[in-house]
Amino acid sequence: MFSLFLIAGVLTFAQTVQITGTVTSSEDGLPLPGVAVTVPGTTIGVSTDVNGRYVLNVPATATTLQFKFLGMLTVDVPIQGRNVIDVQMSEDRQALGEVIVLGYSTRGRNQITGSTVQVSAEELKQTPVTSIDQTLQGKVAGLVINTTSGTPGATQTLRIRGISSISAGNAPLIVIDGVPVIQSNASGSGAMSSLSTLAALNSNDIETITVLKDASATSAFGARGSNGVIVITTTQGAEGRTKYNLSASYGFQNKAVEGRKQLTAAQRYELWLEGLINTFGEANSFDTPEGAEQYAITRGNLIGWTGVTGYAAWRDKGRPENDWGQLVLNKNAPIYNLNLSASGGEGGNTFYTSLGYMNNEAVVIGNLFERITGQLNMTRKFGNRVRFGTNNTISYTNQDKIFLETSAYFGNPHILKFFMPPTVSAYNEDGSYNINSTGSLFNILYLQENNVSWNHMTRGLTNNFIEWEIIDGLKLKSVGAFDFVLSHYKNFRNRYHGDGRSRNGDTQASMDQNFNMVFQNSLDYALRIEDHRVDFKVLMEYQKRKMWYIYGWAEDFITDGLTNLASAGANWDATSSFTDWANLSYLGMANYSYLGKYIVDLTFRREGSSRFAEDLRFGNFWATGAAWNISQESFMDGVPFVDNLRMRASYGVSGNSNVGLNAF
Repeated sequence: MFSLFLIAGVLTFAQTVQITGTVTSSEDGLPLPGVAVTVPGTTIGVSTDVNGRYVLNVPATATTLQFKFLGMLTVDVPIQGRNVIDVQMSEDRQALGEVIVLGYSTRGRNQITGSTVQVSAEELKQTPVTSIDQTLQGKVAGLVINTTSGTPGATQTLRIRGISSISAGNAPLIVIDGVPVIQSNASGSGAMSSLSTLAALNSNDIETITVLKDASATSAFGARGSNGVIVITTTQGAEGRTKYNLSASYGFQNKAVEGRKQLTAAQRYELWLEGLINTFGEANSFDTPEGAEQYAITRGNLIGWTGVTGYAAWRDKGRPENDWGQLVLNKNAPIYNLNLSASGGEGGNTFYTSLGYMNNEAVVIGNLFERITGQLNMTRKFGNRVRFGTNNTISYTNQDKIFLETSAYFGNPHILKFFMPPTVSAYNEDGSYNINSTGSLFNILYLQENNVSWNHMTRGLTNNFIEWEIIDGLKLKSVGAFDFVLSHYKNFRNRYHGDGRSRNGDTQASMDQNFNMVFQNSLDYALRIEDHRVDFKVLMEYQKRKMWYIYGWAEDFITDGLTNLASAGANWDATSSFTDWANLSYLGMANYSYLGKYIVDLTFRREGSSRFAEDLRFGNFWATGAAWNISQESFMDGVPFVDNLRMRASYGVSGNSNVGLNAF
């Protein structure tokens, strides 16, 4: 029995061969840790250590070792009976930033015919911003971003190459990891501060943002491409040892400009007295400020001397100055970020996970934006031809102490300085808030402590795919993606001061659910014939979006500290609604390249949208483009001062389905 075991052990040992070696960079000769060393066609593999060394037992029948590392060209080395194999790896220039993500496909920078601009992760992380669309400010020609609110997390107005429609929407389509997603205002009130659904994303988890501008680039998105497309890709893991990254930042912000200045109380009083002289002085025999003041005492409230906002009380208090513009400012408003991430993988399996927290106070009192995000992206290989991947984002956003800011509301802190006279004090002599001597205006300092107003948003994004390489060059891919946004809005107004006083306090609340699902099936085929390369893609996409909304109102509160609808005493009211729409699309794309010099693109998409009448539901959208990379021609070899010279032209048709639901 012992002899049999010994013979079996010898046979087993004889079936494997140990190979060792060191992997270095061809650029500087330094060792490369985390390089994946595998036997092609098997699950046998190992990663290099911190010194770039590896030890791998391979089958005696193995003929090749494969070396893979992010940013480096993959190297296949014949074994040829050797036990020591050292390898030098070169940088993959295309993988290091020259690949443009177009949504449904990726192309080398010199292999595209449309107008695109891509912003990398390094550029995105340079400035701490609340919403990722703010990172594009000033970085993309033709993209205009207008900020209509100073509230952190508010929506931005994005316009790519101007306005394309008078009656339909002009906002670009947002695509994350190849799938169209929800982009809207998640605030529960059109009068209060807005809240962008893009504010739910953490810019530290974004790998690239690509802006597609012309019809050649956007026609692949059919009836939603005419306003441009913003393509976002999230960070993916890379093979190699697990890497951890912890980043923290702290800063502060103030208003960039002071804006229009207001008269002080003393200046207003001086002008008021001058007006009395000009209007009543000659008829009443006075021409000095002292005479005007005496005239005011005799005439009283008829000319504004007394009353809630009159000058008499202000003079009697010692002529105090009240700068309402400064009272509502939150000077040196803090903003801080904390992010922790980990990534790694081996044997074709990778992962990236992160946890982030952001806290951003506004430049006016009370307003606060908080966000907690979590990200988990994974890919896994099953055998040699099947690959599974999942990208998942979850976030919770709190936009607290939102204000009436979309018009000239008296509760808007930004315009209070224009309406509230500086003769009116914010505080009483005992230090309490002045809420009885402000006339028809409101003391915003009291409201921000005694009112409740916020937008809460929970967003979950999951994008899952399975890819099967049927034969060499032919891949079948199925994608299922879901985007869920739950928005909760509340606005309670107290019963003592402000808009709620006449109703003894009132409250309103709403819940808004947005659910978006996308299913894609595609076939990709790469054909190589000597110096010619043709990439084909056919894709079918179905998208369905459902929206539920419920709203409640009530008034008359009998005690303080109760702010919910159930605690009110009268006039309850409620409403609810449901809307939905769907898209169905068929896409075909072909990209031809000869020696990387001559490029031709063809795109055709047939898309139907439930937003249109049944007999007008489908439309055809197409584009064609060509490019010539002149700098790669042999006659350019003698022109050293030209790094890249290319000529391109394109023509295409795209559409705009951003119209009202059921309007037909």
